[in-house]
Amino acid sequence: TELVSADFPIHRLSAEEVRGLAGFDFHRGYLASADRKPIHLASEMASDPISLALVESTDMENMGSMIRSAAAFGIRQIVLDARSVDPLSRRVIRVSMGAALGMNFYQLSDVARGFSELRGRGFTVLASTLSDDSVDLQEVPRSQAPTVLVMGNEARGLPIDVQASASHRVRIPMGTNSPRSDPEDFCGDSANNRWIVDSLNVSVAAGILMHGLVNRRPD
Repeated sequence: TELVSADFPIHRLSAEEVRGLAGFDFHRGYLASADRKPIHLASEMASDPISLALVESTDMENMGSMIRSAAAFGIRQIVLDARSVDPLSRRVIRVSMGAALGMNFYQLSDVARGFSELRGRGFTVLASTLSDDSVDLQEVPRSQAPTVLVMGNEARGLPIDVQASASHRVRIPMGTNSPRSDPEDFCGDSANNRWIVDSLNVSVAAGILMHGLVNRRPD
C-alpha cells in the first residue's frame, strides 16, 4: 500500500511492534505521536459565546463525553481545575472521539476566585447545581455576554464557594414540579407522574445545558 506524502515522518511497523508501543492490543492500526498543546491560564480565555468549565471532574469517561458534546455544539474552550483528570489522557481522547485534541484548555488554580475574575471581565458564569436557590436555565436572562457553564463532580457536585462565585445557579427540572421535601415523590410511580430521580449523570446534564445555551442566545 502506498503511504501518503506528509510533512512529518511516517513509519510502518509490524503488529507486534505496534502492540509494544501502545501497551495493549486494541487500536485501529495507526498510532501518532505529537507535542501536547499547552494549557493556558483562564485569564487568557477569549470571549467565546459559550465555554465549558469542569471542576473536580475525576471520571475520564464523563470528561470525554462532555468534551465530545461541547465540540458538537461548537464550544472550543474548556476550563479545568487542578483536581480534574488529564483531558489528553488516552481514555478521555477515545471517549471524546478525538474532540479533545481540537480543544483549547485553560487552568484555574483558585477556582472560586478565578470565576469571580472572569465575571469581572464581563463573563456570565452559570453553575450547574441542585441547590435550593438554583433556577431553570430558561429563567436566566438572555445576554450577549460570553458565558461559562460550570459542571461539578459526579458524586459531590460543585463546592459551595464555587457555586457562590457564579452569576447564576442553574438546574434541569426533573419530571413534574413535585416538592423535593416529599419523600414519597422520590419513589414515585407512573400512575401519578411523580418524579423518581432528582438528577442526571453529569455528562448527560452538561449536554442538555449546553444545548439549551446554544439555542437560547440572542440573534
